[in-house]
Amino acid sequence: MSQQVPPGEPGDDVHALAAAYALDAVDADERETFELHLSTCATCRREVAELREATVALSDDLAVEPPPALREQLLTQIALTPQDAPTPVDAPTDQVAPTPVDAPTDQVAPTDEVGAHRARRSRGPGRWLLAGAAAAAIAIGAVAITQWPTDTPDPAIVAVQEVLEAPDAIEATESADGATFTVVTASSLDRAVLLTEDLPGAPDGEDYQLWFVHEDGTAVSAGLMPREGDEVALEGAPAGAVAVGITVEPAGGSEQPTSDPIVAVPLQG
Repeated sequence: MSQQVPPGEPGDDVHALAAAYALDAVDADERETFELHLSTCATCRREVAELREATVALSDDLAVEPPPALREQLLTQIALTPQDAPTPVDAPTDQVAPTPVDAPTDQVAPTDEVGAHRARRSRGPGRWLLAGAAAAAIAIGAVAITQWPTDTPDPAIVAVQEVLEAPDAIEATESADGATFTVVTASSLDRAVLLTEDLPGAPDGEDYQLWFVHEDGTAVSAGLMPREGDEVALEGAPAGAVAVGITVEPAGGSEQPTSDPIVAVPLQG
């Protein structure tokens, strides 16, 4: 004969909300029902605390919103996992569990301590399964976070590749002080790229600045050479320029060249 639940009190299924509650995956009605239940159930309080502690430990430095389907997945898993009634932790230790009606009369029921141990063992798999589901949800978020940068190409690299792969790309190369400078222009894109080899880093407090040099001798800034790396997409359009020059300028660059050029690479075409 099944045990009748007194009117107004939650049934055993309310215990199954512990994992979803710990993950904040319950609706308003379930939250109200479960929080009322928590005030009288020390076992569920302990289980929620343990799940939250495990979740916090696994989610250090992560700020991930759970996938929308997480709640349904958890509740489905809970429904498929046997949920034994919790063992009261406040029960008097001098109580002896009743002998089952159908058990042989010479068989003695286990003491509370042994019974509690067996209850913990029987509840263990489901409990770890739910904790594992919580960890998996966090891990999914972690994978999304760590993979996001690799899935998004660096715009600077893309800009360089587009010029180098343009069907009308034209190269022009010059050498100076043991370094090689190659300018690649693509008229169809109206953009240019500078590639360098064996160029030492700019002195402290200074930057290499790039210039589009026009036939009348005027120079238009084309940006700064990155302090790390040997290729850069020049800022602005090369149209009308006859060369690309490089000078050493104060950190952050200058409006006009303040030093003699290290090199000037004549543009072709």
